[in-house]
Amino acid sequence: MTSPALVMVSSSREWAHNLSSHCAAHGGAEIVQVVLEIDALDVAWDALLVDDTFAYLNPPLVQRLRGEDRVVVGFYDPHLGVAGQERLEREWGMDAALPSDSTGTDIVVAVDRCLLQRRVDKPRAAISSDEKAVEAKSEQGVERSNVLVTTGLGSTELAVGLADVLARESDVLLVDGDTIHPQMAQRLGLHPNSDRCMNLHGAVDAIHRGVSFRTFTGIFGFDVLPGIAHHSDWSVYPASDIVMVAEVLAGEYDVVIVDVNEGLEQLGLFGESEDRFGVSRMLVRRAGEIVVGIGPSPLGVVRGLEWLALAAPLMADARCHVAVNRFRGDAHQSAQLVKEFTRSFRPASFTLVPDDRRVDRAVWMGETVPGGAFRKAVERIADAVREPVSSLEGAAS
Repeated sequence: MTSPALVMVSSSREWAHNLSSHCAAHGGAEIVQVVLEIDALDVAWDALLVDDTFAYLNPPLVQRLRGEDRVVVGFYDPHLGVAGQERLEREWGMDAALPSDSTGTDIVVAVDRCLLQRRVDKPRAAISSDEKAVEAKSEQGVERSNVLVTTGLGSTELAVGLADVLARESDVLLVDGDTIHPQMAQRLGLHPNSDRCMNLHGAVDAIHRGVSFRTFTGIFGFDVLPGIAHHSDWSVYPASDIVMVAEVLAGEYDVVIVDVNEGLEQLGLFGESEDRFGVSRMLVRRAGEIVVGIGPSPLGVVRGLEWLALAAPLMADARCHVAVNRFRGDAHQSAQLVKEFTRSFRPASFTLVPDDRRVDRAVWMGETVPGGAFRKAVERIADAVREPVSSLEGAAS
């Protein structure tokens, strides 16, 4: 991940010294210029850091400085408290406001969050011609996001199974992004933080500090990054930080599979980055392929369609694959499920995943499912995922 380029408006406050010391000792950002006046800016930069006492600071100037990929972070007297923060963020339109005694780590983390949020919120009209060319290629199946999201009923087993199958031909990373029921470490018998292998929170810290970290390798045919230690830890880091890890690692693997909770409602008041289901929403936006597990009944079809109704506005170019999990019905029930579901939504693939005792045995042993009906169904899903975009027009299997 490229370190953000920072421009500082010269300051005698504590934050300036703290940031300079942090960047020199730990990295994570690069101070490319220190200026006395805004007009002296003559370098490319990602974030401008300025005191609220700067003589020429005003809301129009802040808006002029902020760009599609640039942010402005201000600093206020800590004695002002919330009033100082709200003045800079709400009245002056800055991306973030921090107390002037902030540590270097706090500043670098705030800048990273702001830059990531700007990329998330970038309006379609502001997309550059180069990015439009990439999108055009994506529609032709040439370049697509290599993030595959699994969610819904039995998504953990679907994620493990897909990782195992896809790893036969690709370099695969499996990430537990479920902030409601994080269980990948327990499912696979892993122990985060042993042998310097980290979980999701450790990876976030390592990326912010600019240091390397290890995922679990050599145990299965794919690498694994376990999720948060407990569901109550979801608020320790904003969703944007967790998504940042997936984006960084997507550049190092052929396929990154992220298992997320099915919740998509935006419940918070401060944007999805701080929301309970922010991780799921943001990853659905970034995914190239989405695999949704639904129940093997009419009620499961209804719940699946409700989820897709919430997901549709979020999905960009993602193809959606539906897996009817733990199916035990006959040919008539199979045909009815396919008919009822595809009448409302045409997925890229529709697969019946049989109930298989081998799955229960694999869970007990902390292993992948070696073969059988479940494995064959997952292989069909994997084949659909690997198909070029133009080759899939929605298939039932």
